[in-house]
Amino acid sequence: MEVYPDAKVERCHNDIELTLPVLRKNLEVAAFGVPRKDDQKRMQMTIFGKEPTQGCDWKIRVYLIDDSAMAFKAVCKKEAEKGNRLLTTLSGLFVSNSKESITIEFTDMDPGWQIKGNNVKAISTRDAWNSPENSANFPLCVFDVSHVDRTKQQFFCEITVTHDHDSANTEMVAFFEQKRGLGIKQPKKHKNAPMKPPHGKTSQLKYIFRCLGPTLNRGSRDAFKDPVLT
Repeated sequence: MEVYPDAKVERCHNDIELTLPVLRKNLEVAAFGVPRKDDQKRMQMTIFGKEPTQGCDWKIRVYLIDDSAMAFKAVCKKEAEKGNRLLTTLSGLFVSNSKESITIEFTDMDPGWQIKGNNVKAISTRDAWNSPENSANFPLCVFDVSHVDRTKQQFFCEITVTHDHDSANTEMVAFFEQKRGLGIKQPKKHKNAPMKPPHGKTSQLKYIFRCLGPTLNRGSRDAFKDPVLT
């Protein structure tokens, strides 16, 4: 552990300002303490999910993570391993040291989609405060979005997270892609199936000749000629 005697620390409510001399290498700084009743913890709301597909349900995962680059990187890596990506920008929230739960709500959703179950879910304050430092195991809620009207492809909604007197919201816009492999199925062709006669007199005669061809011997084929149509 290195000691910086010239370091200056100033504390103002929930903010800690640290002034250090010129550094020659990167430095990580952590603050430890026991939270009091009026203390708050700043967190970020992050939202992940797969690419939406038309006509399929869509799982949206809403995290509350520590407000740090390391925490964001860890949860992004965890979700990427599941095939998910970040769906919208981050939103900050101050979480108080209280017993009131943190609520996450989906609002202003476009017609054509609906949330399965309740559109409001909660995360306990204890889980938010006791989340492991710099890990990916942060509290989250999972919402299932059902695509009830397949004629609608553009999706829009607002997500709001609230705790005590603070709230944060973000908007999410997505485009439901048409599922590949869907379409009109062509009839299967069966072997030895009879050929459908084509239209037109000349074509019909050639069709008859092709069908009768295998039954004629060589001499009869040479003698057979297409008649002249008048």
